[in-house]
Amino acid sequence: MTQAYDDINEWHQIAEKLVERNQLICTNGTRWEYFPGFAGVIRRWSGQDFIRIKKNRDREYPWRLINVSRQESVDARLLPAK
Repeated sequence: MTQAYDDINEWHQIAEKLVERNQLICTNGTRWEYFPGFAGVIRRWSGQDFIRIKKNRDREYPWRLINVSRQESVDARLLPAK
């Protein structure tokens, strides 16, 4: 089941990258786990890049994080807030 996420198409930036856990935290506090095959893509992303979130058709990773600054995207799932 897809977790609810209401800030679709809003602009965000990266607060923290946890590459060893395949996770990314946005400045709005949301935590995302991305598909491990995208680790190399995430390593290129920086805190100055702008990220948008859209729905994805993949059931395991139902969200797509789109780096509009670099024109790259990764499949991800929303993690529960800590």
